[in-house]
Amino acid sequence: EEMLDDKRNISKFREAYEYSKNRMQQTRGGADHPITIMEATTGKQKQKHNHKVAVVPFKETFAYHAVELISQSSKIGLSVIAVDVMSMISRVMGYNPWNIMEKISGIFSKVAYTGLITLRLCVLKRYFLGKTFGKFRG
Repeated sequence: EEMLDDKRNISKFREAYEYSKNRMQQTRGGADHPITIMEATTGKQKQKHNHKVAVVPFKETFAYHAVELISQSSKIGLSVIAVDVMSMISRVMGYNPWNIMEKISGIFSKVAYTGLITLRLCVLKRYFLGKTFGKFRG
């Protein structure tokens, strides 16, 4: 009985060898598609899945909008600091008509940050509506 099992195993290995030999010849020496162990032992090819990955431009991602918000807020923060420094320099030099230089930095920062928030909310609204309805523009 052991002899019979050995003969079956030998015939299975011969079949696998012949199959792999034919498969290697079909793929021009095996350079394109190396044969797998599953293919060699069972004679079945592994199914290939052709998943198409949609490449989304970076400007159409939420990460882009987060980075853009951080970038714009840092630019506005720098401009607010610049206005603060200029108002302080003008006060030190003695230029302060109607005591406006004490209030100008607060007024400028409120206007600048309100404008930033309004602009970013408008852009995010467009982004989410575009995502919802399948068309994203800018």
